[in-house]
Amino acid sequence: VKGKTVRAFMRDGSGLMLEPLPPVEAGGPTRTRATLVGHMEPKMYMPGWLVKWFLGTVSPYIHRQVAKMLSERFGPDSEYTKRIQANPDLYAVIEKRVSEFLSTMPEVDTSTSVEEWHKQRQ
Repeated sequence: VKGKTVRAFMRDGSGLMLEPLPPVEAGGPTRTRATLVGHMEPKMYMPGWLVKWFLGTVSPYIHRQVAKMLSERFGPDSEYTKRIQANPDLYAVIEKRVSEFLSTMPEVDTSTSVEEWHKQRQ
């Protein structure tokens, strides 16, 4: 059927994992590591060199684009920041739900640097 060709399937186990990280400097803002996992079943032969190229070239590009988008979309004068400020009741509910979810996650020590954090976990 034209326009409905399937080139690959995303399989169970694909998803996005967000992991809280300590600040770079003691007392600084916390950070988040985002890990995108895609279990794909391509419906064609893919040589190893192509897979390696994709992982080495396209993945860093995607990371840069996501970082750029987040800094542009959620800066102090962004459209989304204005929406959040214009709808405090809605975003209070969202913030409450996210906070409840995050309260089930392990604590992140924000008082030490990244190096100290890694030493503590070895």
